[in-house]
Amino acid sequence: MSRHFAVSGSYIRHCAWAHAAAHRATRVARLLLAALPCMVPAAAGAATTVPLNTGYNHQVFWPYAPVTILPSSIADNYWINIASHPTTNPAIGPSWVLPVAPPWAPPFPQTHWISAWKTFLSPSGTMQSHPAYTIFRKCFCLSPNFKNASLSFRVRADDNIQVWFNTILNVALPPTIGNWPPNLQPRASLPSAPNWFRVGRNCIYVLLEDTGGHMGFDMVGSIQADGLAEQPAFGPAQTFACECADSIPHPQGIATDEERVIRDIARIAEARLANRRAIQAATATDTQRLSRRQTPWLRRRG
Repeated sequence: MSRHFAVSGSYIRHCAWAHAAAHRATRVARLLLAALPCMVPAAAGAATTVPLNTGYNHQVFWPYAPVTILPSSIADNYWINIASHPTTNPAIGPSWVLPVAPPWAPPFPQTHWISAWKTFLSPSGTMQSHPAYTIFRKCFCLSPNFKNASLSFRVRADDNIQVWFNTILNVALPPTIGNWPPNLQPRASLPSAPNWFRVGRNCIYVLLEDTGGHMGFDMVGSIQADGLAEQPAFGPAQTFACECADSIPHPQGIATDEERVIRDIARIAEARLANRRAIQAATATDTQRLSRRQTPWLRRRG
């Protein structure tokens, strides 16, 4: 009896050791699996493709749920609103997934229309003489040994759109009308160049301008490279799932460089806004002058 108990006790101790060892192995495996996405870009053996799509949830590799009721409650935390006129609250935050507005084409596959506001309606007071705009950003990470990087996309926007990559010198789409109706062809990006890309954080910037009615844009496309992280930056703070080293050739740092890009795009948007106001004011002045000239003639005829 006691001998049997001794054997059983040894067996129990062996099972306990085996269970503890299995637990440690499972924990190590989980840590390795958690680190695996961070290890993939460094290997740089095969091209990784990451969607540029608007309204796309990269955590589940699928679009966000469709929105049927406004105001929208579904945020796109990868396309970030970094500056707007009029200013949103908060001033920097996620974009918002939208349903299709009456004049818009259906969204591209695996995308949704998005805006800085929770509605597809233009901000209050928006018109030709008082246009609105938003600057959007989506960022990606390239490892030190990346190669064969490229990007391409198609886009619709209401009203006007321009797209850059990393700096305002790298124009992915010149300023253009967004062709939002379904009977018009979407706009296509220009070919990207190898020198657009750099080690560390890389960002695509979209300037969306609106003159009233509805406001939003819809993009489908991708960035691909050997050594590209599978997850874009998340949230306004640009948090990456893995550490993303900044590019060495920028002595003032990527952050300072990016702030300069944002300021430059904001200046472009503000200059266009001021130009539209000036044109509107000049048109109004010419109309008044013409009216004053015509009035005596109309009176004489009467």
